[in-house]
Amino acid sequence: MKTMPQEMISQAAQRLQALGDESRIRIMLALREAGEMSVSQLSEFLGMAQPTTSKHLSVLRQAGIVTVRREGALGFYAVHDASVFEICDLVCSGVRRRQEELNHALGITPSRTSRRSRTGS
Repeated sequence: MKTMPQEMISQAAQRLQALGDESRIRIMLALREAGEMSVSQLSEFLGMAQPTTSKHLSVLRQAGIVTVRREGALGFYAVHDASVFEICDLVCSGVRRRQEELNHALGITPSRTSRRSRTGS
């Protein structure tokens, strides 16, 4: 494994910390789905209080994960580094795999409804 300069290690840790919050993951997924959004649009879309949304966006912006574009008094947020979705997808697939293993060990089978939604039939 190659060593990384301390500054890069600090930046990586900051990004991982920024992603380590359910609300911030929800914000990122909303931005991936809808594209650029204002704080009020995100708040409404996610059902979160506007100050809470602003606080989480500030953390994501400081970590370099989202950018803000100003239009008058409004700020429009967008994903700056889409590579964070690779991390989210990797972690989510691991969680899904672990849940399937637990279900199998407990003898729990997926319901017909969930099977249909996965296969599209």
